[in-house]
Amino acid sequence: MDYWRSLSLFAHQYLSAVHILTSVSDPSDQPDAFAVGPVYNTLGLATELALKATLSKELGFRKEKLKRLGHDLHALYVACDKAFDREEFERDVFVWAGTSLDIPQSAQNHYSDLGLSEKTYLHFSIQLAALNYNYFSEPNTLERFATRYPNDTLTAREVRVQIITYGLERILCRLH
Repeated sequence: MDYWRSLSLFAHQYLSAVHILTSVSDPSDQPDAFAVGPVYNTLGLATELALKATLSKELGFRKEKLKRLGHDLHALYVACDKAFDREEFERDVFVWAGTSLDIPQSAQNHYSDLGLSEKTYLHFSIQLAALNYNYFSEPNTLERFATRYPNDTLTAREVRVQIITYGLERILCRLH
């Protein structure tokens, strides 16, 4: 079996696990416990594997090169630039999110304080940055892979799970 297929199958399974976890409880109900642990970590794994599957299939990245890219979701997403049109993808996810989801008041306030449109919240890349903060951080820091273990000092960034899962479903559909 092609390596990209294995990565894609694993990504599908982790994405299914995210759906199961979020059907039991809303991650935003307990953002520093439930969400940061099982939901965000599983979502991070699904994202990492979906992006690596894309790089493997579309750009011919071998296992060794994918391993060197590590677990940084942002770096993996940027590496996908030549694999698919990220602007079009961002636009598709944004349109879906804008017609399907409400923007929480906390996000509206946050972006207003920054002088940005509240709709900034609906971008896949913005949600990916929040997930990456929770899932991966710079090497040699105490916060690295913070979603794997309880952490009293790290405050999680809220991730709109539906935006990431919708985007991953689009990415995985392109592979098959």
